[in-house]
Amino acid sequence: MIQKPARRSQPKIQDAGANGDVSGETEENSKLQLFTPRSNFYSRTLPPLGVRACNLNGANEINFEIDEHVLVRNFQEHALRWTEWIHGTVVAIDVVRGYIGSFAKRYIVQSMCTNGLAISAHLPFLYEIWPACCSAPSPLLASPEVYFKQRERLNYVFALLERTVHEESLMRVWIPARVLKWERDEVSNKIEVQCLAGSDLEREFFVDQILPYTHETLSACRSQGDLVIEPEEFQSHILNHVV
Repeated sequence: MIQKPARRSQPKIQDAGANGDVSGETEENSKLQLFTPRSNFYSRTLPPLGVRACNLNGANEINFEIDEHVLVRNFQEHALRWTEWIHGTVVAIDVVRGYIGSFAKRYIVQSMCTNGLAISAHLPFLYEIWPACCSAPSPLLASPEVYFKQRERLNYVFALLERTVHEESLMRVWIPARVLKWERDEVSNKIEVQCLAGSDLEREFFVDQILPYTHETLSACRSQGDLVIEPEEFQSHILNHVV
């Protein structure tokens, strides 16, 4: 039986305009939102050179245009199954954001249903939208396990652990991790994460520094002498580079 994954800290998706600008945001509010869990810079500690936010749709994402005809579907969590693919037309494009600036284009689609015209939102990285001119994606992408796995990418990060070596020096170790809980006060972040790979697999830690879950982060941290635990999917090139 398929179980839904526990979502102790599923980030709320932040609606943004077509150019990535939050509608109605003032200059003052923009400054206040700089150091938040969803912003690229959640703290005053600058990331290593070369680190960028993660594009959840990947480097090979399919970009759709306004007025383009598409196929769309939705996942019904209560029934653990997908709706049938239906035809629709893209009427708007916006952006959703996860932790530390991770982002994905979201497409607003108008389609015909039994009650008339309907408007719905769809994310490519969740396999909710597909080009109408192409055959539907592989049935393997229809499994509930794939859907929940992809959705959890909103929570994926690299987290910093500092460990003592030979009882005298500290080693900086970055682990691939899933954010479970994020508490923040005026001066610090307390982030609970669960390790996704290595000898600490599934262990939980409290950390205060995290970076985007990308190949660029791995390379940037290694270039400054840090140890990085590489996820298996990076080694097999399953995860696309950011664009």
